[in-house]
Amino acid sequence: MGDVRSGPTRIDRLYRTAWDDDRWYERGRDGGLVLFEAPPGATEHLRLRWPGGERPVGEDVVARLDAPAPGLSASLDVPGHHDGRTTPPVTVEVSNDGSTASRFLGALNRSGPQVASVPVARVSELVPAGERTTVTVADSWVGLPDDDRIGDGEPDVSYRLRFGGGEASAEIRLVE
Repeated sequence: MGDVRSGPTRIDRLYRTAWDDDRWYERGRDGGLVLFEAPPGATEHLRLRWPGGERPVGEDVVARLDAPAPGLSASLDVPGHHDGRTTPPVTVEVSNDGSTASRFLGALNRSGPQVASVPVARVSELVPAGERTTVTVADSWVGLPDDDRIGDGEPDVSYRLRFGGGEASAEIRLVE
């Protein structure tokens, strides 16, 4: 098989570069993210090459690249009712129904109690094949909605988790 070369690529809205502290690598910068799309076909001899060096891509990465799309699913768990004095933990449960360990990547956002929408966390976890993993995400907020909105039976805080396989959501009603 001939030598197939693939240069770096970019994604316009990558969570890590849009809302986090990570930046794309650029000439003159000491560090940053570099994203490559694996060439189609066999990946068993996949290597990273740069002027003055090269290294093979690890077998664990090659196995994940060659595997079919992972069967990952996720759910969110928050208390249905909360006093709002402290921020409750947000629990993300991820299931991998596939036959290969897979990395779950998701973006967790929150609406309320005083904001329309805010990014909370990037959820990234390697999930073993056929297993379930729980990730607890810490969040914090300041302020509560007006007194007439607390205890009205309507959700005051909503969480939404978006990931490659879909999305999950959960709501909290604040009570006195």
